[in-house]
Amino acid sequence: MKKPLSHVLGFLVLVILVVPVFIHAQEIAPDKTSLIVCNGTTAYPCTIDSLILLVHNAINFLIKLSTILAAAVFAFAGFKLLTSGGDEGAMKDAKKMLLMVLKGYVIVVLAWFLIYTITNALLDPAGGFSLLGNPSN
Repeated sequence: MKKPLSHVLGFLVLVILVVPVFIHAQEIAPDKTSLIVCNGTTAYPCTIDSLILLVHNAINFLIKLSTILAAAVFAFAGFKLLTSGGDEGAMKDAKKMLLMVLKGYVIVVLAWFLIYTITNALLDPAGGFSLLGNPSN
């Protein structure tokens, strides 16, 4: 029974890895919010500003990804807790999972806040060199 499921999952992973190659095969103007911020041509040269924008976009992407993953694991751990059926071991495992996800997500948010504070103190945000942007972004 697990064999067809593994084939389907393998196919989905292959599609997820291959489809973006064909979608981004054409030359398009880099977006300010994507991970491709320059393409090395004279129209969109790669400069130090592009590097800062790339780091900014990568950090924002990772924060959003960690938020989605934390929410999914919270939901899964809550489901495990609700369906434990009074089994102390299953309840303990679910509570441990909830606590570990909470600790991990708090660490991610605190690390973002620390980097945001340091870069705003060292770099001039008014000049467009804020590494993480505004918290409202």
